[in-house]
Amino acid sequence: MIIFNMTFRSYYAYYIYANLYTLNKFREARGMNTFSFRPHAGEAGDVDHLVAAYLLCENIAHGINLRKSPCLQASAGKLVFRSH
Repeated sequence: MIIFNMTFRSYYAYYIYANLYTLNKFREARGMNTFSFRPHAGEAGDVDHLVAAYLLCENIAHGINLRKSPCLQASAGKLVFRSH
């Protein structure tokens, strides 16, 4: 049996994503600029945070921990990784 335990950062990332999605639809309907969700993820800590950012965000900064996850490396072309 595999037990998957999401970290609080993943829940928080989803909360931000869902609220930005709603806010952006509201702003877009009124001809206003929209916001992008581009967190720093994958520089340190668990890969869970990087996975959540990969699934929910337009792009992420860093992503150094991709080397620890070959399955994410194979599909990383979806995002633009920025390093500072």
